[in-house]
Amino acid sequence: LDKKTVIVAMYRPPNTDLTTFNLAYNDLLANLALDKTNCFIAGDLNIDLLKLDKHTETQKFIEISLSYFMYPTISKPTHFTKSTETLIDNILTNNIEEKYHTGILISDLSDHLPVFYISPNIRDKHCAPKILTKTTREINQANINKFSTKLSAFQWLDLCHFNDPNEYFNYFIDNFKHLYDECLPIKTVKLRIQPNKHKPWITSGIIASAKRKNNLYKQWLKKRTESSLIKYKMHKNKLTQIIRAAERLYYSNKFTELKNDLRETWKLINSIIKNEHAKDNVKELVSND
Repeated sequence: LDKKTVIVAMYRPPNTDLTTFNLAYNDLLANLALDKTNCFIAGDLNIDLLKLDKHTETQKFIEISLSYFMYPTISKPTHFTKSTETLIDNILTNNIEEKYHTGILISDLSDHLPVFYISPNIRDKHCAPKILTKTTREINQANINKFSTKLSAFQWLDLCHFNDPNEYFNYFIDNFKHLYDECLPIKTVKLRIQPNKHKPWITSGIIASAKRKNNLYKQWLKKRTESSLIKYKMHKNKLTQIIRAAERLYYSNKFTELKNDLRETWKLINSIIKNEHAKDNVKELVSND
C-alpha cells in the first residue's frame, strides 16, 4: 500500500461484557484515527452481526465502527453448528476507496471459516510464480513437411566444383543447417513455475482425497444433517490416517537412502526437529497503557 497501514488482530472471548468491550474499542479507534492511516481490524470478535437489529450492544459496536469510517467487509455467516449460523468473524477497514476483494474460505481447519481481504496494491514476492525461460525447437508435422520440400528443391552444387571432400562436406552441412533452422526454428518460451507448497509426501491421490473431504464439508454446511456430518467425519479421519502413514513412509525411505551418509542423516533429523518446534520469535511487546 502507498499509505502507512495498521493491521490489528483482535479476539474477544465469548460471553464477555460487550459494553466494556465497546468502550475499549472506541478508545482504540480514536487513537488510530489520530494517525490518519489505513487500518484493518481482523479477528474473531464473537459479535454476531446477523443479529444487528435485535441486540443493542451489537448496534452500538457498528455505530462506533462507522463513526470512525470503519466498515465490516464480511456479510455472511462464518460459524456453523447443527442448528445455528453466526457472523462473528470479520475484517473491518477504513480503506474503502480502492478496489478490493473479500470473502469467506470453505475450510475445516477450525470451526470458524477463514475470512480474507485481497488488495490489488499488495504483492507477496515470495508467493509470486517464478518465470523461467526455455529454448525449444518448433518441431511439428507442418514444419517437417516444409523442411523436406525445401531440401528437395535446393539446387545442390555438384561434387566436381570442390577440390577437397571436406569443403563439400562443410558446404552440405552449412546449407542443411540453414534450411533446418529456417523451417524448424528455435524459440524462447516463458515457463511460469508456481512454488510447491505441499509436503513431499503429499501425493496427487492425497490431494484428490482432500478435495473430496472439502466437498463433503461443503455439503454438511448446506444440509447440516446428521448423515452428512457422519459422512464428512469418516472421510476426514481416514484421510488423516493416510497422510500420517505417508509421512512415516517418506521419512523411513529417506533414512534408508541416507544410511551411509552420517552428515546428511543429521541434516534430516535437524530438519524434522526444526519443523516440529518452529515458532515465531517475538522481540518486543509495546503497551500503550
